[in-house]
Amino acid sequence: MLEAMATKLKQVQVSQEYLIIQMCVKDDIILLQEPYIDMFGNTKVTKDWRVVYPKSNLSDMSHPHAIILISVAVDTNYWEQVHIPSTKDLVAIQICRDFGWLTIYNIYNDCSHLAP
Repeated sequence: MLEAMATKLKQVQVSQEYLIIQMCVKDDIILLQEPYIDMFGNTKVTKDWRVVYPKSNLSDMSHPHAIILISVAVDTNYWEQVHIPSTKDLVAIQICRDFGWLTIYNIYNDCSHLAP
């Protein structure tokens, strides 16, 4: 069984570190919004996680608003990143399971585009 959880961190390092330590044995996928990003443009995780950044992360130096953490227990032969160009607000992966391919999106909405 695949387990996932999602949360918004507001770029607080302590919150992210606590969450990752607590979820280490429980979940396979964590969707983070407003993750903590260090001065090198990286987030902080333990050795138990792989980080999936938006595809534009290397070409755009602004901080990503959404990332996905995937447990190292999930075989890399059974998942891949979906190519979504030119955004820091959207990251997606596809996972192959017994039932077929499942696409998981982490979409950040800052709510600044809401109608009054």
